Amino acid sequence: MALKELSFNGAWERKRINLASLASLAAIGTYVFFRLHGLTADHLWFDEMFSVDAARRGWGDLLAFIAEDAVHPPLFYLLLKAWITIGGESLLWLRLLPVLLSILALIPLSLLCRELKLRPAETNLAIALMAVNGFLAYYAREVRMYSLLFLLTACALLTFWRVLRGSPRLALFLADLEQNLGWLTRRSATHGQMSHGTVPVASCLIHRHRPCGL
Repeated sequence: MALKELSFNGAWERKRINLASLASLAAIGTYVFFRLHGLTADHLWFDEMFSVDAARRGWGDLLAFIAEDAVHPPLFYLLLKAWITIGGESLLWLRLLPVLLSILALIPLSLLCRELKLRPAETNLAIALMAVNGFLAYYAREVRMYSLLFLLTACALLTFWRVLRGSPRLALFLADLEQNLGWLTRRSATHGQMSHGTVPVASCLIHRHRPCGL
């Protein structure tokens, strides 16, 4: 009887793992689909053309050109220039860069959910909500710095949380590096850095019965 019960529990646990894996794949697949769907349906608009025009310049001229822009630091334009050097200036190739950066942001976000001890269902729900968010999906495809800023902010949040949890000095260095890279991507990234303090507060609210590590 005990062996049958043990076998049943093992089979049920494997089924739960398979269901969780399928749910994760569905959430990630939905996220990717809404960023790739209709990727080349619209032409580049003014701000995107500004990005491409900046990336067409020589490395020295690019930095001088961007230095005249009081709003947008050069990191994204340098990355876009390297991207164009590799694959050219087709509309599909240009838009794939921000989409790829947006998809890569799922890695630190998923790791952050794990650090916050969220259940797989909660992590999948978070990804699904981001997947169908029209604002996030729209700006994830724009040839601007928004996806890069999203990725760097997610990385900074993850390392910031690890610093709070007493991780080694390397995490503190990485958090500082990511925040500075965010500032080099868009100066308004400072607002996101200031909001990092909401992470431990959110964890305390979600897991009231667990210590927050502060």
